[in-house]
Amino acid sequence: MSQNDTNGLDRVRKVAEINLSIVLESKKQLTDMHGAAFRWILATLVTINGGGAIGIVGTDKISYYGKISGGSCFCTGVFFALMLAYANMIAIQKLLKPTMSILDFWAIALVSGHYDENDISNRQGSLQMQTAPWTIASHVLGWVSVVFFLAGVVQIGINLNLPPTPTSPPKTQPPPCSQTRLPPQPS
Repeated sequence: MSQNDTNGLDRVRKVAEINLSIVLESKKQLTDMHGAAFRWILATLVTINGGGAIGIVGTDKISYYGKISGGSCFCTGVFFALMLAYANMIAIQKLLKPTMSILDFWAIALVSGHYDENDISNRQGSLQMQTAPWTIASHVLGWVSVVFFLAGVVQIGINLNLPPTPTSPPKTQPPPCSQTRLPPQPS
């Protein structure tokens, strides 16, 4: 083995070592950040929709129709929030295999000193293809949950049974003209 071959293998191993540590650290940070943000979003969507559904049950200030339509919107919002959780779970499952494949690539490159540009490109492409549909689904489901919350709020607002509030004191109407007596006219 010549000196150039040894230097080339050493460079590939060094690049592989750097990329392996970057991928591992990125995976850890992304998992932590994604998990925290996802828990917060899911809890918020379930709480606002569930709270809306429970909040309208015990009030007399909303019509029966308002309770049914608003409650249906809130319950549908909870359903879509749970579907968001499911889609996110599938996305993470789909992400694991390609991520491990990329980690394997860099681990093998670290040990062997062999680097194949097409292989790493294919593995990275697989990662994107596996997760893209579930990432889009997660976004759509989250926004649909928010829309149903807003629809529930609108339904409640439209169907409030509030007594009218006086804006000014009631006006007394003068008696009709036929009932008024005119003073006698001098002749």
